[in-house]
Amino acid sequence: MPGPTPVTVAVRRIAGRDLPCRAARALVARPAESGDAAYPVVAFGHGFLQRPWRYRSLLTRIAAAGYLVVAPGGQSGPLPRHGRLADDLRRALDWARRAQPGAGHVPAALVGHSMGAGAALLAATAGPDVAAVVAMSALDTRPSCRAGLAGIAVPVRYVVGSLDTVVPPSRSRDLYAASPPTAEWANIQGGGHCGFLDSTFPRGFGCGGATLDRAVQVELAARLIVDWLDRACRGAEAGPAPDGVLLEARAP
Repeated sequence: MPGPTPVTVAVRRIAGRDLPCRAARALVARPAESGDAAYPVVAFGHGFLQRPWRYRSLLTRIAAAGYLVVAPGGQSGPLPRHGRLADDLRRALDWARRAQPGAGHVPAALVGHSMGAGAALLAATAGPDVAAVVAMSALDTRPSCRAGLAGIAVPVRYVVGSLDTVVPPSRSRDLYAASPPTAEWANIQGGGHCGFLDSTFPRGFGCGGATLDRAVQVELAARLIVDWLDRACRGAEAGPAPDGVLLEARAP
């Protein structure tokens, strides 16, 4: 994983016509000294009842590796619509490519957690111009993304915590099994459902089990995400599995 670079983080209000999510707000994280450099765009989908800024540590680590991250803040209430979150992710990519310097002519990717992972997969089934998907503790959506998974034309990495009792790995495993042979499985040993966030709402409720320190899980997740994106967006060689992570790949 490349050394960290300074990162600019902002919670921006975006015109509703460009990103029609609740309050039209999104977290945007990007390398601070961007100049005219072209950075791949990553649209990030949050989990149930969470807001993008609760993933600040994870998202800034991705940005520090040379990515422009846009995390829309809609569908964070108790009755989210997964299809709308998937639409927000696609619109976030479109907005970044139009409005952010250097983002218009480089690969893009979709990343998400829990229902946001399902929304990222759902967005990918619609065929947006992306190079890769990373789905953490992926949960199926309503409407279901499962039927379209086999048609996803880009590599997908599933990341789970071995002790997640909110979305047990077996549930994500069902989606992995329905994905193309290029998909890969990464199991963070001792990780839990909420270990991808800095904090959760309501405070720790519904997080289930974990033995791994939250900061360690965030760091491992960031390494797994950046490794996958670097391979797909920049043609980098695959890195070794971090200590504490079990990787599994199916032969194409």
